[in-house]
Amino acid sequence: MFEEQSQQTTYPTNSVRTGIAITFFVLAVPLGVWVLTTVKTTIDNTKTPAILQKICSEDTKSFVINTPNGRVELPPQVFKGFPYMILFMFLLIPTSIVIALLKGGVALLNPSMTRQLRQLINSLQKTVPPQQ
Repeated sequence: MFEEQSQQTTYPTNSVRTGIAITFFVLAVPLGVWVLTTVKTTIDNTKTPAILQKICSEDTKSFVINTPNGRVELPPQVFKGFPYMILFMFLLIPTSIVIALLKGGVALLNPSMTRQLRQLINSLQKTVPPQQ
């Protein structure tokens, strides 16, 4: 009798958790695929992303600094690398969102997982002696 009541009260909660977890996965997968395709097309150099076209121009020149001790000249290849670094730093934002969505979805599907992982980590820490 009590088991039936407890199952009835937890069932809607479980279905809501499952629905939210599926929503997280549905949002994370296309965003992750977009990040991967952007990185792949940038590395393969098949199509220059629009942000790179706006940041850097094609006619980059060498940068010259005259100092009292001499002259310092930076080649144009140095300045072509900066936009790629900025692009990959910008791609860290959606990547972290994908990771958070996937972790949240997994945690919602298996809420006792964090407790089990803590127990596993504690047992491993007890068995492994500290290194000196």
